[in-house]
Amino acid sequence: QDALARLTERLPARDFRRERDQIESLSREVGAVRSGGVLSPSWMARFDAVIARIERRASQTYVNERTLRAALQR
Repeated sequence: QDALARLTERLPARDFRRERDQIESLSREVGAVRSGGVLSPSWMARFDAVIARIERRASQTYVNERTLRAALQR
């Protein structure tokens, strides 16, 4: 859940608004359910569906900070 939140924060808000909203909503629901025990496979399927939509476009927005920093220092 934490890794997913970090990924979501890096997505450009304007281009990924719908996906960010879905992940935030799911994260709140998971937080409430998690205190009661282990998550069912259906929860993972819901997250996987959102991630699949993000993954198609996320690579277009990804910036490797180390590579960018090195390129700018040349």
